Amino acid sequence: SWQVTIDNNLQYGNPNGNAVIRLYDENVEDKFVEIGMGAPNDDKLWVAVQIPGAEEYVVVHSKLERGWVPSAKTIISYTERAGMTINNGARIIITNLDTG
Repeated sequence: SWQVTIDNNLQYGNPNGNAVIRLYDENVEDKFVEIGMGAPNDDKLWVAVQIPGAEEYVVVHSKLERGWVPSAKTIISYTERAGMTINNGARIIITNLDTG
């Protein structure tokens, strides 16, 4: 199991810019979770997963406005039993996602 806490305090040079984090599975080639966060004012957020054997990654959550909360932390957690859960700082946006 694991948990990642993101406190996005980036200074975006481009007001339309995005920051992207990919978390790779060291035991499974081509398996990752991608978290994308847009610059403040829009605060867009998306989550995508790539699983082995899939031709493309799949966006499992996308919100173009107010997707993350600048004053709060975004938390991504995973356990074998419960899958992946993501809290955007205001509410749980993904729960019990089985990523294979």
